[in-house]
Amino acid sequence: MEVAKLSTGAAWTNLPSPSGMTENTVIPTLKAFSLRAYDPKQVIIAGGDQEVVVISPSGGLLASIDLPAPPTYALILEDFSGDGLTDFMLVTSGGVYGFVQTRQPGALFFGTLVGCLIVAIRAILVSLHLNSSNNGKPRSSSTDYR
Repeated sequence: MEVAKLSTGAAWTNLPSPSGMTENTVIPTLKAFSLRAYDPKQVIIAGGDQEVVVISPSGGLLASIDLPAPPTYALILEDFSGDGLTDFMLVTSGGVYGFVQTRQPGALFFGTLVGCLIVAIRAILVSLHLNSSNNGKPRSSSTDYR
């Protein structure tokens, strides 16, 4: 079994103030959840006082989100936009923030288009290179113009 180690900014402290009172207690989050509704594959979300990170099962960093304020409640994971993707809500002392996953349907098409463009440019460059190497050789002329 291989163990993955990942260092992120999802950290927190609940240190007492100089007067001995704890101010603005940060509630961290560490949960497994599915990115899509009804998906058996799960990822890990870790939330600290300044950052939330989403980690793959293999230990890779999938996403990092800077928080506007420290959480005062554990992150709420739910599909509140109704698109089938899991979103999360952040409750802070100053308000409630919602973070929504978005689909990027054009990403595959754009990647394919860029790949075709690279192949076409390479074919043109190879063709130009072959033509320029043939043009550099002297040609014998069968007719003499005067």
